[in-house]
Amino acid sequence: MHVAARLLARLVWILRVLAAAGIGWLLRRLRRVRGQPPRIWHGMLGLHLTGSMVRADRAAGYISRAVALHMNQSYTLVQKSDFDRVIQAEGNAWYDCRWLALIDLLWHGDVWVAYFDCLFFRADQERLNRLAFALIRLAGIKIIACPHGGDVNHQTRYQSRFNWIERYNKDYPSWDANEQRQTALQRIALFCRYSHFVIGGDSSLTKLLPRNDLAFKYFPVDCDPFTPQAQAANPRPIVAHAPNHRLTKGTNYLVDAAANLARRGIDFELMLVEGVARAEALQRYARADVIADQFCIGAFGMFGLEGLALGKPVLTYLDQEHLGDPVFNLPIVNTNPENIEKVLAVLLQVPPLRDRLGKAGRASVEQYQSVAALAEVWDRIYRHVWWGEPLDLEKTRHFSPERKPRSFTEDPALAEFWPVPVADLLAEIHAALRVAGFAIPATGQVSVEPEAVSCSISEQ
Repeated sequence: MHVAARLLARLVWILRVLAAAGIGWLLRRLRRVRGQPPRIWHGMLGLHLTGSMVRADRAAGYISRAVALHMNQSYTLVQKSDFDRVIQAEGNAWYDCRWLALIDLLWHGDVWVAYFDCLFFRADQERLNRLAFALIRLAGIKIIACPHGGDVNHQTRYQSRFNWIERYNKDYPSWDANEQRQTALQRIALFCRYSHFVIGGDSSLTKLLPRNDLAFKYFPVDCDPFTPQAQAANPRPIVAHAPNHRLTKGTNYLVDAAANLARRGIDFELMLVEGVARAEALQRYARADVIADQFCIGAFGMFGLEGLALGKPVLTYLDQEHLGDPVFNLPIVNTNPENIEKVLAVLLQVPPLRDRLGKAGRASVEQYQSVAALAEVWDRIYRHVWWGEPLDLEKTRHFSPERKPRSFTEDPALAEFWPVPVADLLAEIHAALRVAGFAIPATGQVSVEPEAVSCSISEQ
């Protein structure tokens, strides 16, 4: 009897989905005939990237809808109000939520913007997922896939410089690496087969995908809530870091560098911010002098962009693909485990450089990565996918030909290392390195002279 009830329930859902697909197809045909722009549907993961993407859509004049299956209570960066619909919060059983999400898409979406883990059925239910994707396409919906990171992360023969994928897996010791790899490969294969457009993101992710139609930082940062701060009036400089995914981000390198610099006489506070609500975290970042993001992945993310929007110097490791591609050129200080002590030694002792980086960062993120700037890019992508128009991305600010690649040097003693002009500050930069115990040879390369006042680490 229980089996019969389940089969009957599934049959009812199938009929409801087919009805939504048919009516939705008619609505889309009417909108096309009338020349109306497509309605954008974001779902079904509750990530904070989604809200800013919806704002970019609306700034470009599109109807945009964000739907989440549920809210992850341990993920403090978003709340229910960030989404137009949170399906499980309506009191729906978990089994019903994915059917309801599929119906919502068929009714309200013309273009589906999805992360790679936005499946309507379990990853191992390949046949059901293929049928759902085929139905979505048959109903006239265009699919755009974008990875957020963990959705496509899997161990491959490719090994990055600091092996961030292995570090990521160690951050989740309870995960079965082989099972995660298989799940990721199934997701990737499904989306790369059925999507009309695949955005690879950046070099840390495109290496994991067999298909990449366009690589750029597809998510904007909403600059309006971030008030650029003047130089913090802290009695001792504060370096703020969010140590979620400690191994992936390289938190240990930051902590070790802080201890080493303290022994060399550089006085500052390392503020580790975790386990607090987003509003509180942003207040703490606003009080900081420097934002330390990550040192192993090779790419910047939303946290780095928000640090720029706050008008703070941002430290992040950028791989050569990021440095060499103008579309990723923002005034982020290229910081990795091998130069982190030197970078910190300079920034902590040269306040004018911090101020210069902060102002340049805010201006740059407004110009190239804001909601208004990314609205131009997404408008071109939607027109391309929906109407078949040329992308013409060079007409957008984000892809402006005026943006140039950056130097590959990792030596803070060299002027070209810094993403802002520092010719007038070079003497101070060299002096700061010497105070910290680093010698400056004539070539500009820095060697270490051990020297022996304090750094405190606060976990807030």
